[in-house]
Amino acid sequence: MPKNLTHSSQPLPPLTSKPRRLPGEMEQAEADYNDVLSKIQDPSTLASDLPSLQADLKRKKRLVRMLKKLNVKPPTPPSYSHYPLPTDLPQDPSDPKYTLSFSLSETSSAQDFFNKYGFVVFSDILSPEECDATVSEIWDYLEKHTPDLSRSDPTTHSLLSARYGLPDEQAIFTPQLVSNRQNLNLYEALNSITPTSSSSPSSPSSPMSSSSLVVSNDRWCLYPPACDDPASQTTNPPVHLDVCPWAYFPDANHARRDPETDPDLLTYTGDTRIRELKDWRAEINCVRGENGPHHQGLISLLDNLEEDGGTVVVPKFHKHFKAWQQSLGTWEENRVGQRRRGCSFNFHDSSDPIHGLARRVTMRKGSLLIWNQTLVHGAVPNRSKNFRIAQFVRGFRRGEMTAARASARAIALRRELQKGGVTQLSPISRHVFGIDPILFSSPSRGRKPATFNKRRKSVSPPNRQENFNPNPRSEKNNPRSSPTGSSLLQGGVVDKHWNV
Repeated sequence: MPKNLTHSSQPLPPLTSKPRRLPGEMEQAEADYNDVLSKIQDPSTLASDLPSLQADLKRKKRLVRMLKKLNVKPPTPPSYSHYPLPTDLPQDPSDPKYTLSFSLSETSSAQDFFNKYGFVVFSDILSPEECDATVSEIWDYLEKHTPDLSRSDPTTHSLLSARYGLPDEQAIFTPQLVSNRQNLNLYEALNSITPTSSSSPSSPSSPMSSSSLVVSNDRWCLYPPACDDPASQTTNPPVHLDVCPWAYFPDANHARRDPETDPDLLTYTGDTRIRELKDWRAEINCVRGENGPHHQGLISLLDNLEEDGGTVVVPKFHKHFKAWQQSLGTWEENRVGQRRRGCSFNFHDSSDPIHGLARRVTMRKGSLLIWNQTLVHGAVPNRSKNFRIAQFVRGFRRGEMTAARASARAIALRRELQKGGVTQLSPISRHVFGIDPILFSSPSRGRKPATFNKRRKSVSPPNRQENFNPNPRSEKNNPRSSPTGSSLLQGGVVDKHWNV
């Protein structure tokens, strides 16, 4: 008998049809496959017949797979009765071109508005000078990465990518963007809305703790004017959720440990530049309802009116999210048309009434928009002669992170800040970044930086000492087992065993 054509000692399991498969062609294809498989496994089959039988088996297997793909059960349409009623957004009484906004002195009213509608706008978070500096920095980046582009020459603006208006990098760490993330006004606004298990939210002057507000490291968007050329309008995805509904309230299909939906698996490092940055984006989607609610946001760097394109939200959807999620069916039934691993949810069907419920949020320059992550949102194209430019931000409590993730994040963030040319941090960086500003500006004294272990796909700490525990969560009653542990965050300083 030729080599590799021996009979299998362990019979392969026959293919069986699921009850939901359509009768006829699928059942016949599976029966033909099983018939050939039984002949191969039959000891009386001649060795000379095995090559042709195995080739026939491969052909029939391909046919079965093709029919299964064609016969996938379509997504279970959610009950539209779970959608909220159409709701118009309150307008600013001083200028109805803008959505109602609140100052930092009106946090109580802002919280009530947020709880009712699922979003809120805070005014005057950044000064006009800070906005202008940020816009200039964004143009510096674009001119560096786009040959022949000039901010002062409108004829070159067609060179800008029209896809979502986003840069290719998943996170950007240039000085002004970093300065905005540690802006005291931004901290106070996010702090007033983001829930905490503590009796009172952490103040910027308090030591770092589990209630400290951590700010995301995301990117920006830029929508060029397109009123004279509709073909150049920025393309936008449909309204969506930046969260996996099945992972937010896990079902059996999401019990596995998936780096795109499990925040505990984020390492903020990798052996390529793309992999180094992917977890900064992934942490936005890697959220669970068990420690929610979670919020997203953006700062408008220019006045943003209706015709300028920008954010739309479906008001009050956050109150209907759980009932809607339960009406979806399983992940298996909905995987067609969704992202590969389901770290978000897109409403692709243009006939879905959810699109008619979306409302534009217009904002003044320097304003901050915060929305509940279970609020359906999206963006519409720019149809005006103005640019639309914004910086994305998100805030969450340090207590959501394990000690291992917090340490890995701080190490990676220090590395990226140094690459981005950041030389100094503000006093609240111990909260928003997990990095002590004094240690950041001091020399490293020859310490070896953290490295990426390709084999283990994890971060190796620099200068590992004898009492360093690579798996702090495995020890019970160990103060390092939580982000508030004394040796990890003593006095607001990251664990001395990590060079951060």
